[in-house]
Amino acid sequence: MDIDKIRIIDYYIGIPIIQFLRLFKIKKKELKNKPKKILLIKFFGIGNLVMSSPVFYHIKNKYPNAEIHYLTLKNNEDVLKCYKKYVDKIKYIDIKDNIILATLKLINDLRKENYDVIIDLDQFSRYSAIISFLINKNFSIGFKTRGAYRHYLYDHIIEYMGNKHIVEEFLDLLEPLGIKPNKNIKLIPLETDNTSKKKVDEFLTKHGFIDKKIIGIHTGTSENAPQRKWPYFKELIEKILLETDCYIVLTAGPKEYSECDNLINSLNVDEKYKERIIVSKGISLKELPELIKRFVLYISNDTGPLHIAAAQGVFVIGLYGPNTPKLYGPYTKNCYVFYKNLPCSPCITNFNNKKTTCKNPICMKKISVDEVFNKILEYLK
Repeated sequence: MDIDKIRIIDYYIGIPIIQFLRLFKIKKKELKNKPKKILLIKFFGIGNLVMSSPVFYHIKNKYPNAEIHYLTLKNNEDVLKCYKKYVDKIKYIDIKDNIILATLKLINDLRKENYDVIIDLDQFSRYSAIISFLINKNFSIGFKTRGAYRHYLYDHIIEYMGNKHIVEEFLDLLEPLGIKPNKNIKLIPLETDNTSKKKVDEFLTKHGFIDKKIIGIHTGTSENAPQRKWPYFKELIEKILLETDCYIVLTAGPKEYSECDNLINSLNVDEKYKERIIVSKGISLKELPELIKRFVLYISNDTGPLHIAAAQGVFVIGLYGPNTPKLYGPYTKNCYVFYKNLPCSPCITNFNNKKTTCKNPICMKKISVDEVFNKILEYLK
């Protein structure tokens, strides 16, 4: 089931379910004891999972003996495996399954855990609010987002204002736990194992890229937001190959391989230059953080791998338009973001279910090849 269909169902079915369930929310519970087992919930967005890393970091710092579980989608499991120092158990649902049966099985499983605290990190999903209500035996925390009608089911609500970075919004949810993060907030790096390091070494050696100066580029974006895609990657890549000695790895998932192959084949450069560009075929999501660590810099649309790069300490060049970097930019000082701040931008927000009808994303078209390339040269110097 694709994300657009899920969001339609979430809105038109989720809201009536919440209105019914709220009738049973007679009294809000209070947090009475030090939590021993905590569940975090965030279903969509690899980048969101990475940007929630300060949440489980600060929970472990405050309650080192607490057991932290994280509920997400099956597809995101490999990202959380890189945080096993903080996340003790990963719970997931596979949206490829029968969603009703999978949800009932999930609820039954989660109720057995008897969580002391449930923290729903989502801003507008009714589904996550319903799940948290049905498994909550002690205390729950969640956002109140204008127009989402989901906050009735939590014991403690935090107003989602949409006026600061999502990392800081997430951390606001820790206030009921007595956690006040300091100002030096950072994303937590994703740890990779020896198997991933060996796989990346073999990949780079196979292509003659080991110990080379590599620029990582992610041309893709989520299927439900094609407006985020910058249209000039081809021209930028040609300039990098012709005017620098850098090598290029196009990071991509299996569904994006053919598009990247077509991009390479379309380059207006001699074949010898194409020997310096490859696609990350065979590199899994679990291995991607290790691969990204090998890059001198990373260029990306507003999408998950950009936030992985930010967490890994790699210099990031972010290309933004439909979404604002003020809220969803790379959470690091080691970056540069292009954003034209047009009157129509941002058109993708948490107040409209991150859905836009824009057919002509001029906000992305106005980011020129020359300004991005000049920023690359400036950093390489």
